[in-house]
Amino acid sequence: MSENGKASFGAPAPELDRVIALAGELGAAPDLQAVMTVAVLRVAEVFPGSRVSVVLFRPGDEHAYVVAEHANQSLDNIVVRLSDYPEIRETIRTRQPLLIADVSADALLAGVLPKLTATRAVHRSSVLFPLLRGADVIGVLFIRTAHMVTGPEATLWTAGRLIAGLTALAIGNALDQDVLRREQRALKRNQARTDRIVEDLRQFTDFFARAHDGFVV
Repeated sequence: MSENGKASFGAPAPELDRVIALAGELGAAPDLQAVMTVAVLRVAEVFPGSRVSVVLFRPGDEHAYVVAEHANQSLDNIVVRLSDYPEIRETIRTRQPLLIADVSADALLAGVLPKLTATRAVHRSSVLFPLLRGADVIGVLFIRTAHMVTGPEATLWTAGRLIAGLTALAIGNALDQDVLRREQRALKRNQARTDRIVEDLRQFTDFFARAHDGFVV
């Protein structure tokens, strides 16, 4: 804690090692929920004393989904309105990380400050890292702290961006795998229907063949 009462994240030495380890963990995650759980837990280690969430949304949609939070691993798809989160809208617009050093004094949040203080958990600062998939922002890593953050150290800022990039890639891969599994299930259902039709046709063919031979009973 500095003399003026503000805090800044330090830059512990193993930062990049954690990012490298995270790449392996995300690659080994069996599904989308596991990917997001790993992401929030590891970000919370990099930014200690923070509340870390993954918020996902469809481009152009007015709602978002809080799908993971390190302090509440049982959390399940809480729906929020993007109009209540101008900091997320700004991250979508710029496609860049965003630091809000003082939530209570930042002009970006002025329109939602009464609602913020009434309904959201109290926090002093926010850091958001966009989750990019191609040209689209599909979500954010949302980091909130109870103390004021003057700015992450360069190493931590880089680590946050790397973690967001790896997480977005893993989410994209998990989504692709989910689509692939659905398509494979659909193909199997279609194949099963085709097999039944072929079997029915074979039975009819056998029936008419026996009828032609005069052996129908």
